Amino acid sequence: MVSFFIALFLLLQIFGLSMLGSVSILIFVYYLLEFIRKTNECIALREFIMLLFTLNYLFSPALMYLGLEKYQYYGMKIDQQAYFTLALPSVFLLHKGLYIYRTGIFYPNLRMYKMNASVNEEHIKWWVIGGIVLSYLSGFLPSDLGFFAYLLSSIRYVGAFSMLILDINKYKYHMLGVLAYEMSRSLIHGMFHDFVIWIVFLFLLVAYIYKPSVKQKVVALVFGALFIFVLQLTKGEYRSRLVSEEAIGIGTFAASVTAINEKNKEGIFTKENVASSLTRANQAWIFASTVNNMDKTKDFQSFSLLGIYAEAAFLPRIIAPNKLKAGDRTLFNRFSGKFLSDSTSMGLGLLADGYISFGTIGVWAFALVFGLLFSLIFRIVEYWTNTSAMFAFFFFPLLNYAVRPDCGTQTIMGHVVKGVIVFTGITVFYNWYGRDKFEYVKSVAYKRGIPAFNVS
Repeated sequence: MVSFFIALFLLLQIFGLSMLGSVSILIFVYYLLEFIRKTNECIALREFIMLLFTLNYLFSPALMYLGLEKYQYYGMKIDQQAYFTLALPSVFLLHKGLYIYRTGIFYPNLRMYKMNASVNEEHIKWWVIGGIVLSYLSGFLPSDLGFFAYLLSSIRYVGAFSMLILDINKYKYHMLGVLAYEMSRSLIHGMFHDFVIWIVFLFLLVAYIYKPSVKQKVVALVFGALFIFVLQLTKGEYRSRLVSEEAIGIGTFAASVTAINEKNKEGIFTKENVASSLTRANQAWIFASTVNNMDKTKDFQSFSLLGIYAEAAFLPRIIAPNKLKAGDRTLFNRFSGKFLSDSTSMGLGLLADGYISFGTIGVWAFALVFGLLFSLIFRIVEYWTNTSAMFAFFFFPLLNYAVRPDCGTQTIMGHVVKGVIVFTGITVFYNWYGRDKFEYVKSVAYKRGIPAFNVS
């Protein structure tokens, strides 16, 4: 393994990448290999988070500095030395925050989980049905209430995952039905994040349950990467077809793929398309542009920006009618040095928010605090499992947006704060309603020597 990393480092030096850029690619490769390795040992959510962040903030920008930048309109506005000096410590601090507490929720004992799910089998079915209904209705509700309904509706996946563990043969069509519903929503709205992220979460769970070989996992990851690559290239064309009121569905999406392929005589795997796809996984260009702009304007915000985000996350609109709206472009246009039209929405991202607030120290502090916030969530979820081991999977809907590096701090705070309220409410309800059942399961598990988690 050491020889592999040395050889890769030398190869990158030959291609002209700086030492810090080469180290950044090596760190991404390390987390990629760690993700592949750990998926059999645990539900590798933390490893997935680190993989996403190193992809966006280390690997993709390193390739841009290596030469792919010339194929893209969005370039890196600061030099390699300045960028990686900010980004590399941030990754280490994020890792430190994520792993600071030992937790068992990523090592659930499936026998214990199955026992808990079996005593609530009927409720799990209603989680799936009710979640789908709530997901549909959330679009017709006022924004704040609709967001709570959206969060609560994501319990359909916890129900579907529970069915998968309880009896895959009996409930496989329920799982497929939930995925089909998510795909249909993605095709209707032209927004594919939820579908992709839940496929990833399903992969994490299936890998933990069935322990696939390294070869099988690599094949799955390659197909997943190809799917996301095609999706990134195609979704703009597909959305334009939605606007022109063509038929919605798989056929229209396939026609969009064909159209994109026909526009590229050399095929879709050109340098321009690869660079375009990497830009989608390169939150670093926004970060670098923000650093460049802030160094010129010196418009650092201290705690003011956090105050704006906290108001949006904690206060309902009836109390704070002028609070920041989701997708608001004002802050992006002010601080990033770029201007977004009304038809485009982008987030500044965690590290850019840190620089806007406190400069270099802010970047590192935000990365560490972000990791610590996740660790706090893991502890909260672990506390919920005192009611039932089944609630360990609540970290999936809690973090399905927060794991995205392109999520703004406001979105992360709002999703996490409201998610904790929603899922604490569910836990309190079941602590009252199903306490006898869960206590019985715990007593039986204790007698049989079945722990809640496979690690202490």
